[in-house]
Amino acid sequence: MNTITGNAKCHVHGRFGNIRTLYRRTDGETMDQLEAVVNKSSETNITVRYPEWAWRNWKQFTGEHFKTVHGIR
Repeated sequence: MNTITGNAKCHVHGRFGNIRTLYRRTDGETMDQLEAVVNKSSETNITVRYPEWAWRNWKQFTGEHFKTVHGIR
């Protein structure tokens, strides 16, 4: 089988293309709306939601363990 380098095709990538195409044509601002887009994009696409993200104040956390480097934010 001859393939062009960098142009590999697989079913997983095709399903992401379905999501991308529908997402571009849909107005959505919430995670629930994004979930609906994924579920609607194909019969085989099913969303898996992770628990809420735990956001951390990284500046405070790293400040306790590391010295600041001037010029780096």
